Amino acid sequence: MSSASRRSDDDLYAEDWTDTWLVARLVVAMTARQKLWTDRIWMVWFCIQPFIILLADAVSLYPARLTGPGAPLHVLQRLQDWYVATYQDPIVAWRPATSAANGCHDSWIGAALHVELLFSLPVALLGVYRFAVAPRRGTSGPEELLLLVYAFETAFTTGLCMYDVFFWDPAVYSTAMKKTFLYQFYAPWLVLPSLLFVDMARRMLTRFRFADAVMTDKKIR
Repeated sequence: MSSASRRSDDDLYAEDWTDTWLVARLVVAMTARQKLWTDRIWMVWFCIQPFIILLADAVSLYPARLTGPGAPLHVLQRLQDWYVATYQDPIVAWRPATSAANGCHDSWIGAALHVELLFSLPVALLGVYRFAVAPRRGTSGPEELLLLVYAFETAFTTGLCMYDVFFWDPAVYSTAMKKTFLYQFYAPWLVLPSLLFVDMARRMLTRFRFADAVMTDKKIR
């Protein structure tokens, strides 16, 4: 191969990588400008989530030695008992012991709580770090994929809870009470994760489109 031919191949290779780098920079700049305001929303959301999970939702999973009278977390148990006594929320009132007594027909609640504690909590803490502690413009592909899965899981489990409300005993829960649970207590945990899912999906689709465009351009060349 002649020296001129080698230079030509090297020039084409360098040009391809230059184009790819420029496109990548363009994607990052464009998504950063478009998504900065939504990142602020997710910052607030993720800053709230660890407190909701640890101080409210996961209390049902804590051992009695942590929540019993005189225990360090007894105040959380008292707050949950007050909520259950006030609103008669059977989902929050769930306990492993009561589930076994009812034939384990509501064991899905325990599964959802474990997923929330073991998956949603770490992702929420990562979100706090990513959006509040060490924020930067734009998000990476792996972050978008993880938050996409998190958003789907959160919206899905909330949807299960909302679906369950329709089957609560009408002799105990009036239509007005059910609407309160659906629209005031559960709806925000369905709507916001759904919006997060759409946001992350759009960011990933933007990456896919530009990647496809670069690959198509290389094939044409």
